[in-house]
Amino acid sequence: VADLSHDPRADFDATSYPLALIVSRRRAPTGHAVRVGLLHDAEQHDQREWTAGGPWLLTTRDGLSVASRLARTYPTLAESFAAQLGVKTGANAAFLDPPESLAPWCRLAVRGRDVRAFTVTPQHRLLWPADDLGEPMPRLPTAVAEHLARHAGVLQRRSDLVAGPWWRLFRVRAATAPHRVIWGDLARRLEAALLSDPALIPLNSCYVIAVRDARQGAVLTAWLNSTWIRALARLHAEPAAGGAARFGARAVGGVPWSPAILLHPDIHTLGDSDEARVTRDAIVAQTLGLDPRECAALAPLAARRR
Repeated sequence: VADLSHDPRADFDATSYPLALIVSRRRAPTGHAVRVGLLHDAEQHDQREWTAGGPWLLTTRDGLSVASRLARTYPTLAESFAAQLGVKTGANAAFLDPPESLAPWCRLAVRGRDVRAFTVTPQHRLLWPADDLGEPMPRLPTAVAEHLARHAGVLQRRSDLVAGPWWRLFRVRAATAPHRVIWGDLARRLEAALLSDPALIPLNSCYVIAVRDARQGAVLTAWLNSTWIRALARLHAEPAAGGAARFGARAVGGVPWSPAILLHPDIHTLGDSDEARVTRDAIVAQTLGLDPRECAALAPLAARRR
């Protein structure tokens, strides 16, 4: 099995992520090894390691060993937190960057590309014809009504519109929670931030986890921004163009999670300085029982797909 997404021989006019799968009709003998690459000296995995079902983790033998141990030892993040996409408009032209006169009814839109570790830099405004919980206004202000009326046909034909006013927004519950941990769906590496400002609304290019309070959110944000969790998320993520990956709910939800980290006195206070990153990585490594050899196996996976 060979990931050819960076192989110049597998270049196509269309965006594609080619994989070579070479198989035999023969039954595999005991101890059969699968070569993860086209060359004879490529890494090899015991085929029995893949009999439990997907995903197939195309990494080094040491990387696979670490990922397998953690999967056996710890619950997944998805067992404690539910991730879902952010707000969907179904008609961005109607809601994004409306005229300045509508600013009183706008919030700041956070797109996936606006998210960096521990921070967001929103670049666009989102028309918000709703209350603080995202429920649509029963009656629109005149200026908002006049603006949206120009898009009424498109808004009424949106596939998500099954009930309620035709100007409603979708998937608002998690996006309007008091405290939310978010990350971009498409990125070179997993980068998470905590939102506690109700004026910031993550769009559906972000994934969102609603958390209990700001401290829990800060701990979870630190966990997701650690080198080791980034590596494991990248290992499960689907490849995308330009060396990026899709950090969907399955990929991020499948990383290990230790509730014990919520009791750590300091991890939620660490920012993104070099010193803080070293300290954060040490705390997460200790929590997961990662030894230096295992850390060395995971480190190259944090920023790129193997």
